[in-house]
Amino acid sequence: MSDIDPYAVSILKKRYAKKQNNDNFLTLSDAQVLSDLELITENGITKAAVLLVGTEKAIHQYMPHATIVLEYRDNGADVEYKQRYEYQESFYLAIDKVWQYINMRNTGIPIHEGPYIYNIPAFNESVIREAVCNAISHRSYKIASETVIKLYPNKITIINAGGFPLGVTQENLLSVPSTPRNRLLADVLAKTGVVERSGQGVDKIYRNTLSEGKDTPDYSNSNAYSVELTISAVIRHKAFALFIKSVQDELPDDEKLSVFDIIALEHIRDDDYADIKRETIKKLISKGLVEKRGQTRAVRYHLSRKYYEFIDDTASHYKQQNDLDETVILPTLINYLTKYTSAKMGDFESLFPGMFSRKQMRNIISGYVERKILIRTGTGPGTRYEISQEYAEKNKVMLKALQIGLQVLRDRGEISISASENP
Repeated sequence: MSDIDPYAVSILKKRYAKKQNNDNFLTLSDAQVLSDLELITENGITKAAVLLVGTEKAIHQYMPHATIVLEYRDNGADVEYKQRYEYQESFYLAIDKVWQYINMRNTGIPIHEGPYIYNIPAFNESVIREAVCNAISHRSYKIASETVIKLYPNKITIINAGGFPLGVTQENLLSVPSTPRNRLLADVLAKTGVVERSGQGVDKIYRNTLSEGKDTPDYSNSNAYSVELTISAVIRHKAFALFIKSVQDELPDDEKLSVFDIIALEHIRDDDYADIKRETIKKLISKGLVEKRGQTRAVRYHLSRKYYEFIDDTASHYKQQNDLDETVILPTLINYLTKYTSAKMGDFESLFPGMFSRKQMRNIISGYVERKILIRTGTGPGTRYEISQEYAEKNKVMLKALQIGLQVLRDRGEISISASENP
């Protein structure tokens, strides 16, 4: 027990009592508390106990690489740090000191959008604490490397030894339940309310970051030997942040937007929704947050009128609502191809300036090719599109039928059409 820091244990007890709503826990002895949490076993003090509530001497002796290194740089191009601190002490003491330093350089960003005012911190406390705690609880302690935090005015990067836990990748880290590398450590942190329950911490990081209009948390520099997370402090989408906050405030607790919902809204905002699950889009449509336009391969999704009214830009919503469905797209393409015979993809884009991205237009045209309305000839830059013979013949039949029908109505005297008006 001489390797245990009583003050660190007192913090652990307070956090546990608050999280579990159990004040009786505060009356237990330190040894009993550590035993109840399995930090002490019949074999003695566990390594998890040393990491969480050990003395500096014990950590230095038994787990010297369990140090948190915090470096501050004025910008990302700086190789040398401006300030550097090492925290080689129990987790329950170190985490507060780490946050205090980060918060000392924190700034509040007032967001004004119409009548709405919202103050967003550059560094969200719950996000940063969760990210640091994840690095501590999921890192590999078999690797003699510190947990490194690199702080900049516009971002923070957190690096921990060891790759992602078994079965977790950058692509599935939001959807696959992970197996904690250090289960006892993770369990105690969850029971004391320091981190979210297993599998929910990354959700929290993504949800809060995106809800504040910041870039998606970036794990792209991670590899088999380390996990590197970069969180931006720059608010790029102020109106979107305010909108998400207003939506969340209106929804009851059991209907709040999930991290997947917010990611989907972000992608729809950026016209990049090809990989969004259909059930997610249906859910957002049912909540009145997303609208659908067009049919089949010409379908498009965009944020709803509610969003554009919120940001006081209904003109953009009107533009989204019009000229997007097949009743306008297809006749425009057919009229153009009837006059000019063939066209390139760039010609189609010019017909709808600012309405479709290159990827969206490719999807629309590919849909018409699949339906045999258009045919594709050539390859690469030489690819051109024409009206298919099958579609042209079908149109001739339809046109002939229409002419016969109009003639019958004229013969009956029900309508009057001059020769010049006859289609």
